[in-house]
Amino acid sequence: MSDTLLFTNLAVAIAAIVVMIVVLRIEAVIALLVGSLYFGLVTGLGTTGTLDAIATGFGDVLGEVGLLIAFGVLIGRLLATMGVLERLADGLLRIVGPKHAAYTFGATLNIGFSAIVPDVLLVIVAPLGRSLSRTIGRNGTPMVSAALTAAMYVSVGMMVPGVGALALAGVLQIPLATMFLYGYLIGVPTVALTFFAMNRLLAIPGFWNAEKDEESDAPVDEAASHPAESTAAGGTVAVVTAKRVPVLVAVSPVLLALALIFAASLADAFDAEIAGLAFLGNPLIALFIALVLTSILKSVSSSRDETASVTKSALQQTGQILVLTGIGGSLAEVINQSGMKDALGHMFSSSVVSPLVALMLAWFVAAVLHLSIGSVLVSGLTAAGILAPVMGLIDVDPVLIALAAGAGSIFCAHVSSNVFWMFRSLLGLSVRGTFKAHTLVMSLASVIALGLIMALSLVS
Repeated sequence: MSDTLLFTNLAVAIAAIVVMIVVLRIEAVIALLVGSLYFGLVTGLGTTGTLDAIATGFGDVLGEVGLLIAFGVLIGRLLATMGVLERLADGLLRIVGPKHAAYTFGATLNIGFSAIVPDVLLVIVAPLGRSLSRTIGRNGTPMVSAALTAAMYVSVGMMVPGVGALALAGVLQIPLATMFLYGYLIGVPTVALTFFAMNRLLAIPGFWNAEKDEESDAPVDEAASHPAESTAAGGTVAVVTAKRVPVLVAVSPVLLALALIFAASLADAFDAEIAGLAFLGNPLIALFIALVLTSILKSVSSSRDETASVTKSALQQTGQILVLTGIGGSLAEVINQSGMKDALGHMFSSSVVSPLVALMLAWFVAAVLHLSIGSVLVSGLTAAGILAPVMGLIDVDPVLIALAAGAGSIFCAHVSSNVFWMFRSLLGLSVRGTFKAHTLVMSLASVIALGLIMALSLVS
């Protein structure tokens, strides 16, 4: 199939998925499956190849993040029923005020937790974000969602020790210290400017419609709003927390998990071998440790029946998220097997390009790839790989090429991204709201970062 026809069919598939979900109100799982089947069949994968790709993508994504999601949701629900999230949100509000709470939250994640991949960080902090959004009031949900999106993805794509930034530095042979310095030089102002731009959009009357952009019946931490109640098999029953766990004690398991993951990422980045750290810092092990410790704290502070009820409710919520996440992986795998990466390589295999054009090409290839297959890491690395052979002919610092590819790799996450569906479920948004608070915000950050990188190239 020609590259032009491949791109056309992809556009048709994605547009059809969006129309089915947003306009026709078809369940997202069904729409994603229909889009995956269509694209696989029209691009020549055949019936067997398409079904195999769907199964492979579903299994690969859940194999990678399924338990992380389950552990994260369980931890969040346990913390919510101990009243921890509300106390954290109230404390943040008292320190910085409602106007700046969401952005202080995002900035903290951006600067301090760049080592944590988005899906892991999302399941850990989403419950706190939901609680904070309710406390802020008007536009609380889009403000927190936008802050969380920008913080997570700018970090992972451009800021060491973010996994995307580390990978790009490796492909283009950039010293980690250089990537670290330039990444923060571009990444921090990118997040700040993205916050500002989204805040201006939210000030436009009608831009955000809570009735259509949020889902009041989405799976949330209902117990967070009513800690004294939980739903058991027989209905709503009253439960009383026997002890009020201090906030620092309650969140210490999560902080421990984050510290282990961060330390392991740094050790790996600098080739430092510390006995046991690679194992303990594995996100799956770190979150499991946090879950066990949080469960112990919950059991100590309340009855065994309440703990069991909370766990059951969290597992029910997890099922919906896992199905959406897995089917998003199916679409990404079908697109990946269609030859999309090769098609983009054909488009940009030319020889000598100017510095600004090189930066735009690196950004554009990564952006189109991310738009297509929904992977920040794959899109950034492919864009860098396409330009790597001609780096010696381009009069531009390789670190700027890496940052441009990283910026492009976060452009326009949508229905082909499994994190899109995780974000929708965990933040309580509709599909329409997710496009605004997640897709649009990532796109703003991507374009703003490119502008800053090009400006820096003129003076460096």
